[in-house]
Amino acid sequence: MPDRNAPAPTTATVTASDIARIAGVGRAAVSNWRRRFDDFPTPVAGTSSSPLFALAAVETWFDRHDRPFHVEAGDRVWQQIRGTVDDPHLGELVGHLGGFLLYRQREREAADATLGEPDDVAARLLGPAIDQAASELWPRSPGAAPSSGWEASWVPVARTAATAADQAGYPALFEVLRQRYREVYSRQVGGPPAAVADLMVRLAGVRRGAEELTVLDPACGVGGLLDAARAAGAGRLLGQDVDPTAARITAAGLLLHGADARIAAADSLLADAFTGEQADVVLCAPPSGQRFWGHEDLLGSPWWRYGVPPRGEPELAWLQHCLAHGRPGAAVLLVLPAAAASRPAGRRIRANLLRAGALRAVLELPPDVFGAGSTPDLWVLRVPDGRPPDPWVLMGLAGADLRTVSAEPPPGYRRVPVADLLDDQVDLSPRPRVAVLPADGAERGFPAVREKLRTALSSLSALTASMAPPALSVSAGDPTSAEASAAFPETGRVAPSAWNTVGELTKEGALAMLTASLQTRADGGDLPMFTAGDVRHDRGPTGRTGDRAGMLRLQAGDVVCVTTDGGIAATVIEEAGAVLGPKVALLRVDPDRLDPHFLAGSLRAAGYRPAAAPGRGDDDPDRGRPAGTLSLPDLRRIPIPALELADQRELAADFHRLGQLEKAVRQVAELGAEIIQIGYLGAVDSRRRPGDRTRS
Repeated sequence: MPDRNAPAPTTATVTASDIARIAGVGRAAVSNWRRRFDDFPTPVAGTSSSPLFALAAVETWFDRHDRPFHVEAGDRVWQQIRGTVDDPHLGELVGHLGGFLLYRQREREAADATLGEPDDVAARLLGPAIDQAASELWPRSPGAAPSSGWEASWVPVARTAATAADQAGYPALFEVLRQRYREVYSRQVGGPPAAVADLMVRLAGVRRGAEELTVLDPACGVGGLLDAARAAGAGRLLGQDVDPTAARITAAGLLLHGADARIAAADSLLADAFTGEQADVVLCAPPSGQRFWGHEDLLGSPWWRYGVPPRGEPELAWLQHCLAHGRPGAAVLLVLPAAAASRPAGRRIRANLLRAGALRAVLELPPDVFGAGSTPDLWVLRVPDGRPPDPWVLMGLAGADLRTVSAEPPPGYRRVPVADLLDDQVDLSPRPRVAVLPADGAERGFPAVREKLRTALSSLSALTASMAPPALSVSAGDPTSAEASAAFPETGRVAPSAWNTVGELTKEGALAMLTASLQTRADGGDLPMFTAGDVRHDRGPTGRTGDRAGMLRLQAGDVVCVTTDGGIAATVIEEAGAVLGPKVALLRVDPDRLDPHFLAGSLRAAGYRPAAAPGRGDDDPDRGRPAGTLSLPDLRRIPIPALELADQRELAADFHRLGQLEKAVRQVAELGAEIIQIGYLGAVDSRRRPGDRTRS
């Protein structure tokens, strides 16, 4: 065995983002170190925009400068993988490394003896040895060849993995590698976020003591759903995926946990590996929008009990395939695009599902869990078993914290009669049919909201009384006069004559612009997260996320911003530790050059500038922009007054007063809308008549 204390091979490389993640700093800090320190390691590969650094050299630099930089065992193996193969072959090496770990878990002495051979000899021996020791690993389709041979360059990675497995454990080590691979190829490997997978498993009734259950996923990807079922207590796991690399990764991960798993590599619709199998639970997040899924070849398939799927309805083909593989009474849950609930071409099949009692619930999933793009729905079905079908379908909007949704959904979900859904459209979209508030919460919430509204009105009245008209001196004909008078209340200062854009300030090093990684999700983990809604409502973090690679931790003094209807919402982080959420831009300032409260106020002021103001014109991208993500190109163009630090701080005090007023106005508007909403819901439910005059 190799020496545990030996340095990482020179093939292990890290990106600047990797360095920032491991060191627990922002990406801007790494860029700053590269500029300030002549001895910072030079790139060994990559490109000028995405350089790669030797991990051993980076560790030496951190040690020399007495900075914390601890690389976990799984990360060390992953960085060596990235330094050994290019990105298109990452999955291939991860999958084969999973096979090696399974081989060593079962035959440690033989595996270590093979690793003791020269690289080229070990490479020739490993492929056949793994096939023999773990014959159930390779996801064979009929006629498939055995495992391909190993490359000699992969052998040093296997040696590092063997040492890492002794430290972290075989399953835990491979889970890190699987997660890192999924982060790189999040769009290609598919599969729902972990919180959604856990929700599906709970709703399907998979729990401890259910070892006799068989769970099937016919589009398993890298195994997120099957792994959630294994962790919940399922005993037998079946999976299939068209991508052999993904199937092998799934198989390795499950087998390393000792699961009874059978994974196949083939297209489930065109080459079903589980013909005749009937599972107790079927979980699936099928590929969406497939143009060529075998429509012509499957016209006579016995799966189509509810109607032959049109060419443009591949999701309904997957749905019926899943139902066909469930025993009578089996739970079948699928993550489907929202459009599948309402497309005209699929209404006949949707109607037949309703009539047969197969469809039990449609839940809209929270958008923050999925990041950018359209939010899918979760369809909950049951294979008909001869019992009379229920005359209703449950619909609801799953909360942002998916841990609050149990097998018995909470109040706020609505039972929609099947007869109401069987109209000309057969629209199963949940949002138009679900009450905004729980029906039994309207009466309880009325007194508390009314009292909050009274307090907010009093606060707004006091703030308005203390406001004085702006007294800004401006030069005649200055096109910025209207804007400046609004942005600098209660002062006699002269409007700034110079402006810097955010992009120019970034180039000068006064601030750094950052956004959350694509893998960041509000999926109900243990860490607080600032969402776009938190920034718009100027409140503390309400999102929750899990600890994963690439996330950005906010620091005190950071400025976070998003667009709103007709403006920009920006706030200063007062307490460090929360995670930056999706669709939120982060500006990290140099406090010796920029006051964060001044910057946040200037960003908010930019949303009120008329077309003639600096940085605004008829073609300005922010004009008329709806609430959403503030893109970095748009953010770079926003002008900021060029002021000395002392003047920035004086102006920040004015911005603070305006911010208090803005928050009070918004609170009154929100509470007013909420109390009207409660009143309407109470009136509809006959709980409170609109004319009631209830005393406090």
